[in-house]
Amino acid sequence: MGFKAATVFVTTREPEYFSTNPTHLPEKAEALIEQLGLGPAVVAKDELLPYSDCMYPPVDQFGLGAYEHGFILEDQRLYEFSEPGNALHKAILDGYPTANILAIVLHSYVNLYGYDIYERGKRIRFLAGSANDGVIHDFGELQPEEKPIFAQSSIVDGERIFKLDVNGSLEEFDMSCTGESLVFAVAKRYLGYDIDQFPDDGELQMQLFSRAGAKTRGESKQAKSQANPLAKIMKFFGR
Repeated sequence: MGFKAATVFVTTREPEYFSTNPTHLPEKAEALIEQLGLGPAVVAKDELLPYSDCMYPPVDQFGLGAYEHGFILEDQRLYEFSEPGNALHKAILDGYPTANILAIVLHSYVNLYGYDIYERGKRIRFLAGSANDGVIHDFGELQPEEKPIFAQSSIVDGERIFKLDVNGSLEEFDMSCTGESLVFAVAKRYLGYDIDQFPDDGELQMQLFSRAGAKTRGESKQAKSQANPLAKIMKFFGR
C-alpha cells in the first residue's frame, strides 16, 4: 500500500453522479463550510485543484468540491468520521438524510484501510482494519465491487488470504495488504475511475481551504497530536 486518503463523497443522486465531472460551485462551498461546521476557514489557493491534489491535505487544511447535487470533502478529520458521536458524521447525516454516502480512509504507514457506505441515508457496508489490528469492522453484505476481489480469497489457518495478479503472476496477500485494492474498487463507483489513475476528460475540481487561525503543524502541539496516524486510526475504529 502506498496511498493516504481521507475522503467523504455525498450526493443526492446516484453514486455515479461524480463521474459526470460536475462543475464546482464556490458559493455552495462557502455555505457547506458553515453548514458542516468546518470553519472558520479561508481559501488557501485562488485556483481550483484536481481531486488527486487534495486527497491528503495537511492537518490544518481541507479540500472541498461543492457541486449541484453533492459534495466531496477531503480532510484528515475524516479519520474520526466513524467514531461514535462524531460531529461531522452527525452533521452530514442530519443534513443529507437520504443521500448516498461513501467515506474512505487509507494510510500506508500502518496499512490502514476503511470504507463506510450509506445508501439513501442507511448504512449498508462498513469494513475497516489495519496491519496491527486485523479486521476491526465488517458490517453488511459484500458490494458488487468487492465480490471479484473476495472471490480470489480463501481462509487459511483462520485468516483470509487473497491471491491477486501482480505483473502476470499470482501472489498472496493478507486482508490489510488487500485493503487498498478494496477501497479503490468501492471508490470507483463514485469517481468513475481508479484513484491512482486520471481520466482523459480531467479530474473533478475542488478548492483548498485553511482553517482560519490554525497554526502550522510545526508550531502547534495539538496539530502534531492530531496528525498522529495511530491516534486517528483508533478514532476511525471507534476505539
